[in-house]
Amino acid sequence: MSRNLNKLLNYSLLKISLIPIMLWIISSLVFILLRVAPGDPVDAILGSGADEVSREFLRNKLGLNEPLINQYFSYIKNILHLNFGQSLSTQEPVLNIIIKSLPASLELGFFSILSAALIGYP
Repeated sequence: MSRNLNKLLNYSLLKISLIPIMLWIISSLVFILLRVAPGDPVDAILGSGADEVSREFLRNKLGLNEPLINQYFSYIKNILHLNFGQSLSTQEPVLNIIIKSLPASLELGFFSILSAALIGYP
């Protein structure tokens, strides 16, 4: 029994130690996919009829005129500091939006798992 418990503990520790690598890979993929996506984010925010001064101001504000590697390191640094930026629709910090909706999301997840277990077990 002790041998099986030791194996389980080692396996669990291995999986837990891989979490930071997995999160880094996922966040890097999100960054790459957002940069490869067609269209200009400035056009999406301001519309195609915006004047050049507004467009340049927004590019500077969002850091879109920096080199791609600088944008990536800034993106990773902000994620590590839990700074997810501002919502484009409500102009409120994204972390506040996440915190406000977290209880409902946890409740939904808990009852989904519970109902799936109750239905799936029998």
